[in-house]
Amino acid sequence: MLPSVTASTMNFTVFSRPVKLRYGEVHNKMQEPMRLPQEVIARYADGKSAMAISGFDVDMVRRAPDGRESRVKLDDHYLHHYALSMADAPTMSKMLSAASEDAMFARMLSGCHAMTRSGIHNFNNKLWLESRGKGRRMATLGSAAGAEYRDNLQRFDRPFRAVLLRPEVWAPLLHIINMKESRSQTPWSPLLECPCTPQRRIDVAAGTIDGRHPEPPIKCSKEFAATGNPSCHLATYVGGWRCCEHHMFLIDTDKECEHPDCREKPV
Repeated sequence: MLPSVTASTMNFTVFSRPVKLRYGEVHNKMQEPMRLPQEVIARYADGKSAMAISGFDVDMVRRAPDGRESRVKLDDHYLHHYALSMADAPTMSKMLSAASEDAMFARMLSGCHAMTRSGIHNFNNKLWLESRGKGRRMATLGSAAGAEYRDNLQRFDRPFRAVLLRPEVWAPLLHIINMKESRSQTPWSPLLECPCTPQRRIDVAAGTIDGRHPEPPIKCSKEFAATGNPSCHLATYVGGWRCCEHHMFLIDTDKECEHPDCREKPV
């Protein structure tokens, strides 16, 4: 057990790497790990005390060339969901190494599995057993949280905390859609629903989208399939997660762009 000490609070701010998207483009991946502020690392480096996270706030900002920040409007770039992972450097490296060697585990760090945090939970349980219960090495915040992040303070009531030993690095998983040029006549942008565009190659016979088998597979319970929901079958799939992967476009690029990658559009 860790020795009992008088706790003192501290706050710190970290920024993800810049996300640059053209209209209709999707960012959907975990960024490379970044160092936490040095004062945070130094405070817990000896392992005599642990970081007890009592809350966190999330926002999306745009930085001007002169360094000034402005909040990104909710109808400008839509934050579908995020997951923020913190750990000591060896643990984070171990997780990413495992993902590079195991395609199934890599998929569990994104998509539906990331929103339930099942992949991270399984990895944490494995670390717990390997360390014989000596402390938590990784913490993940967020997951299914998305556009409701703004002005929605995330706090843990006493005595609950997310406890973490020797925090050194963090890595954000960000699913963001650029909706800035939407000309929809509806009160909302249709891009919110991740529509499948003509550029998606859906092969019902092969069971693939763009040559890849959907993971997890497209299926529904008999009861839900009976409702006629189009997402229950690949043959009727019109939009959703599988058409909203990293660097995909949610607009018909043949009609709305001069180039397949829409490079003429601003970021």
